[in-house]
Amino acid sequence: MIVSAHQPHFLPWLGYFNKVAKSDVFVWLENVQFRKNYFQNRTKIKVGEDEFWLTVPVKKASLETHIADIEVVKSKDYRKITKTIASTYSKTPHYIEFFADIENIINSDETSLNELNYNLFTYLLNTLDIDTQIIRSSELDLQSDDPNIRLVELCAKLKGTDYIAGKGGLNYMDESLFQEKSINILWQKFPVQDIQYQQRGENFIMGLSILDALFNIGADKTRELIFTEWKN
Repeated sequence: MIVSAHQPHFLPWLGYFNKVAKSDVFVWLENVQFRKNYFQNRTKIKVGEDEFWLTVPVKKASLETHIADIEVVKSKDYRKITKTIASTYSKTPHYIEFFADIENIINSDETSLNELNYNLFTYLLNTLDIDTQIIRSSELDLQSDDPNIRLVELCAKLKGTDYIAGKGGLNYMDESLFQEKSINILWQKFPVQDIQYQQRGENFIMGLSILDALFNIGADKTRELIFTEWKN
């Protein structure tokens, strides 16, 4: 049983979905600390020939606030999100296929950042035909706040034999804790530098929101990129 977990991101990049697709079970890690102006409430798209941060405005909260408790601000800035997506991608080959659905989710009455991200995430999984089992961390009754112990705990609860870890895990993961529970760590090596597709403009920018690939090359070809093989 291959398990992975990640904090909720707003319209994340291809590598996020690669981790999901390579797992039997993916844990939506919603009851951990929120990081403002990180990928939890923003993503990168391409505007002209440059990167542009698309940001969901959120209400002020204490540093200890969990992602699940963050609320979005339905302001003028919030309404710019779908307008910016529209003005940026309206001339792409697959814009008409997906924009209306994405617009409806973003402009719904939902005020929880976590639920907004989850609704977009599950829509994209369905669109890309990714059938990995998704479990929300709030359903697992995890006891520890320590990042390492929490991951080992969720793997144990799900009877995971392997855990997919991103390169960020190199900075904090204690592999010995996983070894003690006979959990093998699979280090994700998604080759972002080799992932290219037909993108509007002259300069290719890597690591953008999955929206960029979806609008430019469609669901089938985006899915092929997501399922790119990598060796541990």
